[in-house]
Amino acid sequence: MNGEWFDEDCSEPRSFFCSTPVRSMILVSEPKSWEEALDYCRGRYVDLVSLTSDKEQVAAVRKIQSVQNGYVWTGLRFLSGSWFWVYGDSLQYENWLDKGQKQCPGNLRCGALAVASGKWEPRSCEEKLNFLCFQK
Repeated sequence: MNGEWFDEDCSEPRSFFCSTPVRSMILVSEPKSWEEALDYCRGRYVDLVSLTSDKEQVAAVRKIQSVQNGYVWTGLRFLSGSWFWVYGDSLQYENWLDKGQKQCPGNLRCGALAVASGKWEPRSCEEKLNFLCFQK
């Protein structure tokens, strides 16, 4: 095949592949608390990012390579005994620094992406960090 269209019987089984697109994200280089970052993303873009696959994780790590302060906010939040993405995405894919969710994170209830390791870490929500937003 040379990339041209052609007619063929649709009843014949064919091979196919599926690919999940990586959602567009933007690094905001204005240090803010987690709540301020959430408001900023929701007011100007879509929301704080959810990293739901290895592809999105890799894309986020590429975006943050220039960050100097070591961490950027994501949409991870700990409330009522569990971690979740504020955008509503599933937390099936995980990339925690310590190989698992912190079950009782104390005052570290907001999730950040570490620049050096590319891993997720709980941080104090009051810290002022750069952050990643989903773009429209």
